[in-house]
Amino acid sequence: MRVRALEKLPTIRAKLGSVIVLAVALTIAVVYVLLGLALRNSFRDADLVDLLRVAQARSTTGEVAPPEGASLATLRGGAFAWVSGPTLTPPPVFSGGVHVGVAGGVEYAAVPLRDGSGGMLYAVRTEPGFWPASAHFFLRFWWQLLVAGALAGGIALLIAR
Repeated sequence: MRVRALEKLPTIRAKLGSVIVLAVALTIAVVYVLLGLALRNSFRDADLVDLLRVAQARSTTGEVAPPEGASLATLRGGAFAWVSGPTLTPPPVFSGGVHVGVAGGVEYAAVPLRDGSGGMLYAVRTEPGFWPASAHFFLRFWWQLLVAGALAGGIALLIAR
């Protein structure tokens, strides 16, 4: 005969406390996942600023390596030339000024080349998909939500007591 998990607990108080802690844990897990899904693109601005810094530094000195997964390309005469990294989907074409954004599945930062050629230098990276962006959020904030869950579970036990 199969014994249910709650039947192993000696008192109704222990059973009720366990159910409350389980309910709090499940609620926190659901909130964690929903936050991750809702805020998965919240780091995009920081990633774009990193691309912009690389593009500006490379445009000035020519010696800065792109971040992992990013490529550098120059635009001269309407044609892209990939300087380093994998060849990606070309970003939008600009003819001056500083441009940062996401288009066609790529994140890009474009700055004018400072060699007098009138060209543009692009730092380009593939836009992270749904799951990688969500995982990035989860990996960045896992401990804060773990602490919040432990505190909520403790408070739930105190209230059940």
